[in-house]
Amino acid sequence: MDQKAAFAEETEKKTEERNRYLFALIFVGGFFGAFTFCLRGGVFCNAQTGNLLLASVYLAMGNISAFFSYFISLVAFFVGVMVATFLSAALKTKTLLWHTVLLALEMLAVLALGFIPDSASFRITQIAVNVITAMQFTTFRQVNGEAMASTFCTNHLRQTAEALTLWLSPPHPKKQRFVFLQHLAMVLLFALGAACSYLLGRLFGGHSIWFSLVPLGYVFSSLLIQRKKAKKQAAKQSKIQ
Repeated sequence: MDQKAAFAEETEKKTEERNRYLFALIFVGGFFGAFTFCLRGGVFCNAQTGNLLLASVYLAMGNISAFFSYFISLVAFFVGVMVATFLSAALKTKTLLWHTVLLALEMLAVLALGFIPDSASFRITQIAVNVITAMQFTTFRQVNGEAMASTFCTNHLRQTAEALTLWLSPPHPKKQRFVFLQHLAMVLLFALGAACSYLLGRLFGGHSIWFSLVPLGYVFSSLLIQRKKAKKQAAKQSKIQ
């Protein structure tokens, strides 16, 4: 195999890995959204447009208590984006390290949240989940140069409809078929995550959030393996030089 073919194969392999990460993470996004909505006060941890709308409506109605419930979620998401942006810039030469650290923090937060009793204040979970979903959204957001939100579906619905239209129109480009299927998979996995969250929540209550550790653990372990391979490759190249 020549060098060009080897590079193409390696690039394709990395693309497939990134796709699997996004598939797992958008399942988690749907899971978290349903968890906070169904079990933790009816707040969307990842759909901030809905939170902003409801906060505005309750403020106009003069219901300050309800307004603050949604406003706090907005602030938590805002802070999460700021923290992720700062840490990502600080570790800009170590992207894999930052991604791995983020997943470790997210898993620790999920583990802790599962121990919070259902009788505790919902705001603890709302704030924590808003922060970690904001950090996840800010960090994992691109595959093959295309925007790929991992915590909500509006963009994926648009991309699915757009790609399907372009694929069905002459000259029926094959690339659009791939884009259509990719975004459709994102939408379906988000919905599946939300449905699983609801069903598991009925059985296990607040402890059901621990089930999200399965897809998070998959991505985390995959990133660890990827980092190990990258280190070996860097060491090999330094020896050659």
